[in-house]
Amino acid sequence: AINNLMTSYVLGHPKIGFELIHNDRSVTKVPANQDHETRIEYVMGKKISAEVVHMTGALKKIGINAYFSMPDLTFPNRKYQVFFINGRSVKDRHLIVAVDAAYKGLISNGRFCMAILFLDMPAATVDVNVHPTKSEVRFADSHQVHSLIYRTIRSRFVRTDEEGAGNVFKLA
Repeated sequence: AINNLMTSYVLGHPKIGFELIHNDRSVTKVPANQDHETRIEYVMGKKISAEVVHMTGALKKIGINAYFSMPDLTFPNRKYQVFFINGRSVKDRHLIVAVDAAYKGLISNGRFCMAILFLDMPAATVDVNVHPTKSEVRFADSHQVHSLIYRTIRSRFVRTDEEGAGNVFKLA
């Protein structure tokens, strides 16, 4: 549980350094003033981080900084799906559904993509007082959040070449 919490902080706050000490031994030490890509590599490893796609997007007053895998890199669980809203690690079914929708038809059932999403939005548009741990949230406009996530990720799977313009990327 402590490692999961540490991982969340490491990913969510790349400008802050962290050190985990157990029995007077430094177990993990992460320097400050890094970027998201460096932190993702630290947490996910070089092999997975080399496959990460980075996209940004905005819709009205909501911005997204998304790091995700292409459909050919999947996992048996949602371990590599992490969501942040205004720097806070959250769990929300609307975010999960939006990511799943972006990959619909591109990955096999029972497989999950890697997605680390950083959403920035006005505090008034998200309620963090839904759960005692403040990890679950409620959006003023969940459709808008869903649409932004879907469009940002799915747009990476659309061909831009002349002959395939507008066609969705399909795996063999």
